[in-house]
Amino acid sequence: MRILIELPTWLGDAVMASAAVEAIAKHTAAFDARNSAGEFEGLADTFTDGSDFHSASGDETAQKFDGENLTVGDDAGAFGDDISGRSFSFLSQNFGAVIQEIQIFTNKNSLNSDSKFNANFKAGGDVNLTSKMQNLTLNGQNLKPSETAQISTAFGKTATNSEQKFKNLSQDFKAQTQELENQAQNFKKKDRLTAQNRENLADKHVKIVFFGSFAACELFKAHPNCERVVVDNSKKAKFRLWQLFWQTRNLGEFDAVFSFRSSFASKILLFGARAGRKFIFQKSKDGAHQVQKYLKFVKSALNLKRADDELKLYFEPRKFDAPVLGLNPGASYGSAKRWYPAYFAQVALHFKDEFKIMIFGGAGERDMCEQIEQILRENGAECENLAGKTSVRDLCENIGGIGQSGGIFVTNDSGPMHIAAAYKTPTIALFGPTRFTQTCPWRNENARILRLNLECMPCMKRVCPLKTHACMKDLSPQAVIQTIEREFFAKAQGD
Repeated sequence: MRILIELPTWLGDAVMASAAVEAIAKHTAAFDARNSAGEFEGLADTFTDGSDFHSASGDETAQKFDGENLTVGDDAGAFGDDISGRSFSFLSQNFGAVIQEIQIFTNKNSLNSDSKFNANFKAGGDVNLTSKMQNLTLNGQNLKPSETAQISTAFGKTATNSEQKFKNLSQDFKAQTQELENQAQNFKKKDRLTAQNRENLADKHVKIVFFGSFAACELFKAHPNCERVVVDNSKKAKFRLWQLFWQTRNLGEFDAVFSFRSSFASKILLFGARAGRKFIFQKSKDGAHQVQKYLKFVKSALNLKRADDELKLYFEPRKFDAPVLGLNPGASYGSAKRWYPAYFAQVALHFKDEFKIMIFGGAGERDMCEQIEQILRENGAECENLAGKTSVRDLCENIGGIGQSGGIFVTNDSGPMHIAAAYKTPTIALFGPTRFTQTCPWRNENARILRLNLECMPCMKRVCPLKTHACMKDLSPQAVIQTIEREFFAKAQGD
């Protein structure tokens, strides 16, 4: 089976889409097999052009695009609910003007069926018969206590007999249910792929062509299902849409195409792709985390009830010979998201005797990284400045290695922050103008989010519209130092 995936443009979004990519790799072949076996019979509507639109939940919409059916998965999701039956919230703690946030997950299905049944029974059926009998009436007339007692005794005997009958019926029902389940299992073994066969089918036969920006494609080069990566260079072309159409057309035939973007150019890409099924992500303004939105899109497309929500990257973490303090002062979105180089340097100087210091950044972030390096060297602190010197693979291996070394990663809201989340690297994530609820380090129990609570937050602007940049300027280095000492050093000593 051959799949084409158009990745999100930004590195951070591509990392957050990795859980959804895993769902595509693991479940698309199984979906196709189930669909071929008629498992979703009655759930598919066939358009006049012969293309299929599969809908399991009814919350998707379909668009006809010049004879091609684009299935638009509804990416809206209830805030705080993930695809695997868990819900999350934030544990907020105030430390002066600084608020620390920790993402907490709970299992919505933690109550087992027996306890739920018992709870319902006690709420509706486990009543005090004696107290009920005290005010019995017969044809509107109050009964005497002796008559009430007789009825109570008779009712108690009847209740006992009914309880025994109920138990017998329950046992018969369980036996019949087990027999039906055995028949269903036998039917599945004969006429459908088993779960293990589907898993094997996905592992062995699904080949994925990843299409997108250079950074996003580099992120998925190591994916075990990757056939090839194709970098989108159409923006440089004189006639971009025309080139995009033919570039996709020349990639060959696919069984399905998934686009994690919702631009007009992406619709042209899907129009040009030669595939039987085409799915495109639709943006929404709900409060769900971006990881949840991507998963909801894939869940809707593939009729999935469950999908693993763990971020997954396939680069092996680097092994360091000492704990590393990683500093990431950059953020591609704009200057409003960036903490100050002098602040990063102050934190590093405080811990220079405990950590090996490494500075991360892209080619366009060399200046700010060099500022940090200069401050550190002027104060006798050694560091390694990797700005503009690493590939995406190197970046992932280094950030993944920081956690295994016993180190900490201090970062703005950025792509490297999400890479750290994928590797569960201990992280201090600094948030200012962006919504931490939607782009925080996903499922990283080792991450601590630091933010202020200003009226102007979150403005979601690239540059501070008030010209004060108070959301980052007033987030002091001392707050980060205290968080590291409290959350990582003190707990390590306690353990």
